[in-house]
Amino acid sequence: METKFCQSCGMPMNAPDARYGTEKDGSPSPDYCSWCYDQGAFLGNPTMEEMLAFCLPYEKAAFPNQSEEELLARMHAFFPTLKRWKEAQR
Repeated sequence: METKFCQSCGMPMNAPDARYGTEKDGSPSPDYCSWCYDQGAFLGNPTMEEMLAFCLPYEKAAFPNQSEEELLARMHAFFPTLKRWKEAQR
């Protein structure tokens, strides 16, 4: 099974308890988690760099054997592939 990620923060969304955000009509968002998106709108307007800084502690907890530099390099490569940041670059 292919891992699905929040298209804003990169959080894996395959877990049975994954919390999807909602669209304006209350339906689950196919793209975003509930920490990033609610009722059809993003919660906050961070830059990609601000989102990376916010996500870094979670990455450190998930990958304790990797250095901060390694984690940031991977995030800098991954985040521009996510829908929110692709659209921001247009």
